[in-house]
This record gives sequence, structure tokens and C-alpha cells, in this order.
Amino acid sequence: MKIPIDCQRALEQLQDWLRDEMAPAAATELEAHLQKCAHCRTQAEFEARFRDVVARATSGGECPPETRARLLDALRREQQG
Repeated sequence: MKIPIDCQRALEQLQDWLRDEMAPAAATELEAHLQKCAHCRTQAEFEARFRDVVARATSGGECPPETRARLLDALRREQQG
């Protein structure tokens, strides 16, 4: 008999599950835990929304030239000490 997944293990595996990088059996086990555990399900929903926001904020655009110049200038100053 297999021991059900606990919250610690569920949260440790959450990022792999969100990236769809888990074996099907492990994903099914985690999904079963998420259905039963409100705490882990809430964390999974938050993490999924957070990943979506970050993906939308970082997709398709280039850094504006003035921002790029300021960043490069700050990096050069940092390297020079």
C-alpha cells in the first residue's frame, strides 16, 4: 500500500507540476492531494497565477533603449567599484 503524499512533499513538487515536468503517476498523486487539501490547493493556485503574471510581464517585449543604457551604466559602475 502506497503512503499518500503529505503537504511538505506536495509543496516541494509543486513547481515541477506547474511546469508539467512530472511523471504521470506522480502528477496524479499530487493532483489527488490538491483536491483534498485546501492549503496546498490555495498555494498551487497562487503559484500558477504568479507564474502567469510573470510570463505576461516578460513576454514579447524588448527593454527600452534608455532603460538598457541606464542598466549597462549601473553595471559598469558596479564593476569599477
